[in-house]
Amino acid sequence: PDNTKNREHVKSELNEEELADWDYTKISALGFVDAMCVPHYDATGTNGIKRSEHAEQMLKKDPSTLAIGVENDAALVIVGNEALAVSGDGKATCHVVVPDQETGDIKTSALCSKSNPVLVTTLLGWKDSNST
Repeated sequence: PDNTKNREHVKSELNEEELADWDYTKISALGFVDAMCVPHYDATGTNGIKRSEHAEQMLKKDPSTLAIGVENDAALVIVGNEALAVSGDGKATCHVVVPDQETGDIKTSALCSKSNPVLVTTLLGWKDSNST
């Protein structure tokens, strides 16, 4: 299953109601990047909610951070102070998702590929540039 509520079960053991009755959870990770990571950003959970939409809802409730959405077949790679998206299928990428603290709007931008990495400090600064 794609959620912590049903993590002890095999998806085929759950009925439709059990598959739909859950919500995404924000958890702590390694902590070396001050951002929320959203794996499978382009996927829809068994609860029928797109991960990208739920990430936006979470950011609207708590606009103090940004999110990095990692699509299926993509990876976020950080080497030193450089961040880039690596695609397994040539199309998948990562997205920087930033709440505008003034308007509440969510802004999304694709992260650069390996040919043009961005500095992690610049990436994290995008949140602050959208709060003025």
